[in-house]
Amino acid sequence: MSMETPPALTQELVSPRDPIYARLAAAARAGLLPGWQPVDFLRGDRLFTRRELAQISAPLTPVQRGDKAESNSFSPPRRTGAGGVESFLVVGNAPRALIAAPGWQLQATRAGVTAAELSTQWRGWELSAGRMPLRWGPGWSGGMLFSDSAPPLDRVSVSKQLGKFRLEQFYGQFFEPNDPTAPQDTASGTRRHLAGRRLTLQSTGPWELSAGEAIKALRLPDPALAAALPWYVYEHDWSAIGSGRWLGLPRSAAYKNSAWLNYMADLTVGYQRGTGVRFYGEYLLDDIKAPAFLGGKETTPQRSGLLLGAAGGHGPLAWRVEAVDTNRRTYRSDVLPNEWSRGDSLLGSPIGSNAFQLFARTDYRVQERLSLALEAQRVRRRDTTQPGPADLNRVTLFVATTLTPQAYATARLERDGARLTLGWMP
Repeated sequence: MSMETPPALTQELVSPRDPIYARLAAAARAGLLPGWQPVDFLRGDRLFTRRELAQISAPLTPVQRGDKAESNSFSPPRRTGAGGVESFLVVGNAPRALIAAPGWQLQATRAGVTAAELSTQWRGWELSAGRMPLRWGPGWSGGMLFSDSAPPLDRVSVSKQLGKFRLEQFYGQFFEPNDPTAPQDTASGTRRHLAGRRLTLQSTGPWELSAGEAIKALRLPDPALAAALPWYVYEHDWSAIGSGRWLGLPRSAAYKNSAWLNYMADLTVGYQRGTGVRFYGEYLLDDIKAPAFLGGKETTPQRSGLLLGAAGGHGPLAWRVEAVDTNRRTYRSDVLPNEWSRGDSLLGSPIGSNAFQLFARTDYRVQERLSLALEAQRVRRRDTTQPGPADLNRVTLFVATTLTPQAYATARLERDGARLTLGWMP
């Protein structure tokens, strides 16, 4: 059976919290992935792109991948293929039970259900619901719009192929500690609505292109319109600043201002010709001003972020360099509950606002059972008179080795300490 690489966002990094890593570790333990060891997928510091996971999974049969028998593609982190079901219980890091059948998919892990998803396909639509990590973009150090530094999100997702384009959209909610400026929903805190959508150009050429938008809101009036309208239009049609616009709805100006919603938008571009060096970038806009013909009147301070990176390698050696820059107000909000965060965790880039970062990583596979990685990170506050991250200079050495067919070890060494982890797969 032929294996095709998914054409959309093949260079997007898959979150290390995604269950696909445990699944591939189990396949490597069973000897189904020649040249790979379980520790390669369980070490935590090593991420893989969608393209890499598709190539690694090529030796697996459709049932082993969780695809239906007639499917000839594999598109992590979505493991549904053309439908299919994959249900397994994870004990530690090893799947112990596997059931495969067409039509639906359920995945779950122990320890508080850190990842569980039910998904299906219907007339070209892919629908899913559950709890999964949220990460968009090619940045190793984190996505600008969504990074996986925040806990996995309970959400409902839908996607649809539209010719050369693919539309993805999700809606989720979570609770944060009660805030006196927001209504109290439950004893768990105040409800937050989080939603995102992106349109991806699927191309077999060297370019990758994706445009996305997202909102974090204290309330979500008329959710049907929220799902259908561009969120910038939706926000302004429900706020007083939108009254009189030609796209204004009968209920425009229902709220005095737009402080009930935080709007984000981003653009991701990637370029790679053949097997050469990959170049990628992600540009983030936080609270943009609408064009005049859409009724834009208010002045919005510049709030943006930019990630630029390059990656390459040959044989056992791989490397990656990145630079990230954010303005002093990026991710922040005058209304504290609307800041682009979830509790103490940022939803976007882990460096936060008012920051500049340089990041580099080199991976070297010494032999099949031993891998090394070296990371260097430098973070600085752009404006020292404003709040921002503390200065950081970090150099880290990662070591991962297979001790026996069942046992492995990983080590993390830094200037101020070291950490050794021993693991075992039945």
